[in-house]
Amino acid sequence: MLTREENEMLCKVGPGTLMGSLFREYQLPVLLSEDLESGGPPIRVKLLGEDLVAFRTLEGKVGLVGEFCSHRRVSLYFGQIERDGIRCVYHGWKYGLNGQCLAMPNVPAEYQFKEQIAHPAYPCIEKGGIIWTYMGPATEPPPVPDLEFLTVPAEQRFLRNRDYQHCNYFQALEGGIDPSHGAFLHGPLQRIALGDEEANRPQSQLSADKGLSKAFRDAFNTGERTPRVEACETDYGVAMSGRRNLGEDAYLWRVNVFLFPFYTMPAGDPKDAFLGHMWVPADDEHTVNWRPRWSPTRALTPSECAGFEFEHLPPSGDTYGHIRLAASRANNYFMDWNVHKTKRFGIPTVHLEDVAVSESQGPIYDRSLENLTQADEPIVMVRRRLLEAAKKFHENHTPAPCARNPKVYGGVRGLSLQLTRSVNWADGFKQHLLSNGFNGK
Repeated sequence: MLTREENEMLCKVGPGTLMGSLFREYQLPVLLSEDLESGGPPIRVKLLGEDLVAFRTLEGKVGLVGEFCSHRRVSLYFGQIERDGIRCVYHGWKYGLNGQCLAMPNVPAEYQFKEQIAHPAYPCIEKGGIIWTYMGPATEPPPVPDLEFLTVPAEQRFLRNRDYQHCNYFQALEGGIDPSHGAFLHGPLQRIALGDEEANRPQSQLSADKGLSKAFRDAFNTGERTPRVEACETDYGVAMSGRRNLGEDAYLWRVNVFLFPFYTMPAGDPKDAFLGHMWVPADDEHTVNWRPRWSPTRALTPSECAGFEFEHLPPSGDTYGHIRLAASRANNYFMDWNVHKTKRFGIPTVHLEDVAVSESQGPIYDRSLENLTQADEPIVMVRRRLLEAAKKFHENHTPAPCARNPKVYGGVRGLSLQLTRSVNWADGFKQHLLSNGFNGK
């Protein structure tokens, strides 16, 4: 388990914190390109504890600046969008994309000092349908990572399923890599209580593996109810796998991956579309969860895209007010208690089940109170890697892992693999990635 001090190091992401400083070394996803129209309304966003507004100028360029005007702290959410910047409606101060104050129309000429005002602003680039920003101190921003879903044609990816979660980024991320919760949280509760082996086939796994062979599907009936968990370090982060018996000669390995600094990918079917997560810290107690879905070989079908959209509240001017889930703690995440008593967890979708349990832990839960098991080995490894990277960066200026090596991400995906018992899962997993264009280790 972590000490309370280590837990705070892992979870705090504001300016000057260890993890916040580490994350500022990476390109961070802000919004979809389609979220902003030229001259259209700004959007309030928050990244690493900083209140910001994003907008697109009349020339079509993206700006990301501190929300509150450097003059009298009025929100620039109400700003007027111009050809080359944004103007505060209160006294007309205007800011360029780099934060430089361009105009002080309420100040007499002899008292002007606009060249001395450097308003908070961060450079943005667009790649793969996403607006990215760099919030670190380096003059030359790092490249956007070569994540597979960013490299495929637009018709082969779906990016719209995002939501704003009321908990720390890392407890949400831990749910994304947890290797043994699926059969319980997403499975039939009655069968779990009875010890029925059908509990080994949670609905999320059935959905993910619908295209697999009959032998793969049968592994969820005849295999071990609880997977045997293993994990290993990689250049890009951590690979982790749950093993189940597949007859007498083979194993079914479901391999999830964690990639620095906050990407995860659950196990998917090589014949189907893949799924990923970007657990972007808004602040210490809120997370933007992106859920990209993609296929490296074909266009996604309308049903594949529709199945990954969720009900949101009507758009508002709140921070990320366009992606707030309708389901929440206040309405029990649409819990159906009759279903809950007789069949399975009564919250209606796998995604909302994950949101509910992560938010139920509180804004930041105290990991010093845990009782960890062997099944938690991958989570412990990810915690250690992040903390070590943050400490090394802080103490020795050791470069943030992968931040300036975008190719290490290329071709990484979560997988379900059928391997003979003599084959090491990590070797089989790497071989599959290499055969599909992976460049890292």
